[in-house]
Amino acid sequence: IALVVGLPLGVVISNLIARMVLEKFVGITPGIAVDWRVLVGSAAGMLLGARLVAARAARRVTNQPLAAALRDRDGVPFGRTAVQRGLTRLPSGGLFGRIAARASLRRPARTVAVVAQIAAAVGVAFLIPTLARSVNDYNTNAQAIWQWESRTISRDPGLPFPVGVADSDPSAETAVWVWGSIDDWDIDAYGIAPGSTMIEPAVSAGRWFEPGDREAVLSAGFADRNDIRVGDSIEVELAAGTVDYTIVGLANDYNRTLYTDRALLAADVGAPGMTNVVWSTNGSAAVELPGAVELSSRADIAEADGEGRDAIVVIFGAIGMIVAGVAALAVMSSMIVSLFERRHELATLQALGARRRRLRSLLVRELVPLGMAGLAVGLPLGALGSRAIIGSFESSNAVDIGVVDATGAVPYIVAATLVALVGLGMLVVRSAARRPVAVTLRGAA
Repeated sequence: IALVVGLPLGVVISNLIARMVLEKFVGITPGIAVDWRVLVGSAAGMLLGARLVAARAARRVTNQPLAAALRDRDGVPFGRTAVQRGLTRLPSGGLFGRIAARASLRRPARTVAVVAQIAAAVGVAFLIPTLARSVNDYNTNAQAIWQWESRTISRDPGLPFPVGVADSDPSAETAVWVWGSIDDWDIDAYGIAPGSTMIEPAVSAGRWFEPGDREAVLSAGFADRNDIRVGDSIEVELAAGTVDYTIVGLANDYNRTLYTDRALLAADVGAPGMTNVVWSTNGSAAVELPGAVELSSRADIAEADGEGRDAIVVIFGAIGMIVAGVAALAVMSSMIVSLFERRHELATLQALGARRRRLRSLLVRELVPLGMAGLAVGLPLGALGSRAIIGSFESSNAVDIGVVDATGAVPYIVAATLVALVGLGMLVVRSAARRPVAVTLRGAA
């Protein structure tokens, strides 16, 4: 049944996520795709897992003497070990507290599984806002070096603007912006005017380049991941060929960028005295430029980056919802099984006068400590998971992103976890109360 339901569901979800990614970042709408190797591997893994679980259960049953199994209907008598007897002597809040503690200690494997399931849901709930905040801060930091409000770039190839094309406008400045590569990594190469105030990255090591020399400043994160240090000479592949620069400084700009003198970069790409970008501190450039141009405001670029960030968060959020949903179903399943095994115990309490609220209190006392343990494990797990994901992005893109923990989400995660567990306890008790006490007790005979 799990295969029949799960495999088609996995195909639908994976194709939806793939479509979201490709439509947003590539601009194409893919068709439905199915990898039969993945389907066969998933089916084989599920069947093997079921076989292993069944074998473990069978070993536990067959290792118990038949006479003992017939005497003990439950099969797991409590208090057999010194650890169980010792833990029940600890203060636990009266009779119902001891019953709740016994229920958790009686099946340690199930208790660990429930804690792990809660921890998985909590970890995902903390990971998603942490990723969102980290990516948001990355975009903010990457744009913090921009001091311009609008950018006009040429649609034509090459460098069609003369250096002095914007001299009549004191709020505008020309620059060179081309693509290059260092050790097969694509980079942005900026040629900046001497004394420019349009881009101001913070130099974390070394100094800013001197105009006229073959000096450059490189992004610090990119340099660190490629073992480039201040004073190194590097080869940069540009459209006109490969050129050498001496790295005199490292900039904290969160990108893969090379900064050098405008005149030097223009000459290196084969267009001395020319540029292809005009930055302006006004919202729109007032300079007349030759040829076809494209005007972008800083706000528009930030909005486009925000849309990309939101798409990433939505994708991870969808995956997180699946993980959290599966964990919630697993916890509910474990509680229903536990309730069935303890149905005679709960019926006896009802027969002795325990009302439904007392049974709710019993299950809440049992679930809340498990929830707190799940929170204690899940929050660090979410923090580690977010660092692993951000770290993989940093390694695959050779940039600094950084992790900013969404500590503001912790109170909401704690509250939501406890409310969900209390609600689950109420639901389980309501289900148990529907069965007549007499019927349950007769079944114990």
